[in-house]
Amino acid sequence: MALSFDRLNNLYKSFFQLGPGPSGLYALYHLGLRSGYFRWQTPGVLENSLEGADLADGPLESPHAVYLPSPDTFWTKLDAGERECILLEAGEVAEGKARLFGGEPVPLELASPLPLKHWTAYQGLEAHWMGERDVKFLWEPGRFGWVYPLARAYLLSHDERYPRRFWEFAESFWQANPPNLGPHWISAQEVALRMLALVFAAQVFSTSRVTTPGRLRDLFRQVAWHAMRIPPTLIYARAQNNNHLLSEAAGLYSAGLILKDWHPSANHWRRLGWKWLVWGFLNQIQPDGTYVQHSTNYHRLMLQLGLWVAAITEHAGESLPAPVHERLAAAVRWFAGQVDPISGEMTNLGANDGAYIFPLASGNFRDARPVLQAAARRFLGKPYFPPGPWDEMSAWFIEPSAINSLPPNFPDRLGRTISHPPTVELHSTIEFFNQKSTIYNPQIQSWASLRSVHFYSRPSHADQLHVEIWWRGLNLARDAGTYLYNAPHPWDNRLAETEFHNTVTVDGRSQMTRAGRFLWLDWAQSRIRERATAPGGESEAVTAVQDGYRRSGVLHQRTLQRYGDAVWRVVDRLESVQIGSSRAYRIRLHWLLPDWEWEMEGHVLRIRSPYGWVEIETTLNQAQGETNKEIRLSVVRAGLALAGEGQVAPQAGWYSPTYGVKIPAISYSLDCASELPLQLETLWRLPES
Repeated sequence: MALSFDRLNNLYKSFFQLGPGPSGLYALYHLGLRSGYFRWQTPGVLENSLEGADLADGPLESPHAVYLPSPDTFWTKLDAGERECILLEAGEVAEGKARLFGGEPVPLELASPLPLKHWTAYQGLEAHWMGERDVKFLWEPGRFGWVYPLARAYLLSHDERYPRRFWEFAESFWQANPPNLGPHWISAQEVALRMLALVFAAQVFSTSRVTTPGRLRDLFRQVAWHAMRIPPTLIYARAQNNNHLLSEAAGLYSAGLILKDWHPSANHWRRLGWKWLVWGFLNQIQPDGTYVQHSTNYHRLMLQLGLWVAAITEHAGESLPAPVHERLAAAVRWFAGQVDPISGEMTNLGANDGAYIFPLASGNFRDARPVLQAAARRFLGKPYFPPGPWDEMSAWFIEPSAINSLPPNFPDRLGRTISHPPTVELHSTIEFFNQKSTIYNPQIQSWASLRSVHFYSRPSHADQLHVEIWWRGLNLARDAGTYLYNAPHPWDNRLAETEFHNTVTVDGRSQMTRAGRFLWLDWAQSRIRERATAPGGESEAVTAVQDGYRRSGVLHQRTLQRYGDAVWRVVDRLESVQIGSSRAYRIRLHWLLPDWEWEMEGHVLRIRSPYGWVEIETTLNQAQGETNKEIRLSVVRAGLALAGEGQVAPQAGWYSPTYGVKIPAISYSLDCASELPLQLETLWRLPES
C-alpha cells in the first residue's frame, strides 16, 4: 500500500529529529522481526526443558538482592492500622485478586486468552489483538507486582499461606506461558521486571518450608530463560533510550549476579547489563536531574531501578560509579520538587502508565514519599520526610545501620516545623527542591510550578507552560494524566495533547505535531526568561516563553506569580512574530480543576474546597482598538457541557490519577477570536484562614 504524503513527511522528520542512531536501531529491530532472526535467537520451549537454561549441579543459594526489614528496624514501628493494611492487601492476592496500577482489586489472570504463539507473532498487534482491552491489563499481572504484597505480609506475620500462594501462582504462570511463547514475552522490559520480582521472591521466601530445592531450581531456571530473552532485542531498548533500557539492563545484571556460579552465560549477562546500566543512567539523567522521558511516573521508576541496582551491587561488594551516583542524586533533588509535602502525592506530568515496580510501602499509588525517602537516603545520605510508614522502602533497599531518622526542628519546604530526635545534621532542605520554575508560599501552605522544558529527547506530552497549583495537600490546577495508551478513539492517549493541559492553545492545535500514539515531532522548546522577587518578598514571579506555535507565527509567554498572601496570578501574553500580520487567532485558555461544587458569575468561577471557596477569575486584554465579540467561557464535566456553548471534546473534564482509571473533573476554559498582541490574566484567590 502506498504511503501518504503525511506519512512520508513524518518518516522524514522522524529520521532527522530523532537522529540517525535511534532511527537506525529501530530499523534493525524491525529487520530482525521480519527476517525471523529474533525467532531463531529466542526459540519457543513447549516444556520447561534444561536445554539452554541448564544450571550447574549442586544446591542453590538464596539470592541477595535487597535487605529484609527486621522487627527491630521496622516492623515493630508500624501501628495496628498499617499492619492491617499490609495483611489485607496480601489477603486479596492470596484470594486471587490484584490491584493493577493501584486501582480496585480484580481477578489475577496469568494465562493468555489467545492461542499460544511465538512472541514475534504478536508484534504490531498490541493495540488491537485484545479487541477493546488494552494489552497492558494482561501484561501488568505478568510483571509479578503481586509478589510484593505477599512478601511484606510474610515478613510481618510468618504465615506460610503467602509463600505457598506465590509458588502456586508462579508455577501456574510458567505452565501457561512457556519461555518465548505468548504475549507475556513480547516486551523484553516486561520480561526483565518479572525477572526482578522472581529474584526478590526467591530471597524473601527462601526460609519458607514450601520453598523446596526443586522449586528454587525451577525458579533459577526461569531467571535464566528470562535473561536469555533480553539480549537479542536490546537494540529496541537502545532505540527507545528510556526506562526499557534501564529495566532490561538491571535484569541482565541481576541475573548475572544471581547465576554467576550456575549458568555459563552469567558473566556475559553481568557485563552487558552493567555496561548499559552505567550508560543509561549517565545519558538518560541530565546534570540538573531531569529524566529523559519527561514524566514524574517514569522518573520514579528510574529511581526505583537505581535503588535496586545500588542494593544488589552492595551485596556483591561493589558500588555504583561516582558519576552515576551524582546523576541519581540530582534526580532525587528534581523529583523532590514534584512531590507535595503534605499529601506526599507527585504531580501527574507526562506519561503515566501506572508503573510502580517495587510497591514496598503503605500508601496510595500517587504517594511518592516511599521512593523519595529511600532515594534521598541512598543517594544524598539523608532523609527528606519525617519518619513514617513510607520508611518501609528504605528498610528494603538500604543497609539497616545506614538508615537514620530526622534531626530536631526539621523545617519542611512549606514552613512547618516537626520535632524528632537528633541523629543527623541537615542544614536546609532547599537543596532538595531548588527549581527555577517552582514557587512556594509557606504562609498558606501552597506551591505552584510552571512547566518549562528544553527537550533533549522525545516528549511524552505537549505540555509546555502547563501550570500546577497545590494548596494544603490539594491539587487545584492539575494535569489530566494519561488514562489509556491502547484503546479505540477517542481514548488512544489523547490526553497527551495541549488542549487538556493548563495552558493556552492556538487555532485548536497542539504545540507539537503528533505522529503516533507515542511520537511527537516539531518539538516545542521553552526557556525561563526571568525569575524575580519583589522587595520584602511580598511577590515572587517566574516568566517563561515557548515556541510551539512558531508555525502559526505566534510566540507564547507566561508568568506565574505569587501575588500577596493568598493569590496566584498567571499572565499569558501572545504576540505575532509576523510583521504586519492582522489576522485573528482562535485562542483557548484551559484549567482542569477538582470535581467540586462550583458556581460562576461573570468571569469568576468559584469551586468549593474542603477548606472554603476558591475563586478563579479570568480577564482578557485585547489588541489596541480591537472589539472582541467572541469571548466564551465554558465549564465541562466528564465530557458534558455544564455552562457555555460550543462543541465539547469527549476527553474534556476527565482526570486520570493512574493508568486505566478516569474520574470526572471540572474543565474551565476561555475561548476567543482576536488579533495579537493579546494578554490573558487568571487570578487564583485562596481562603487565607
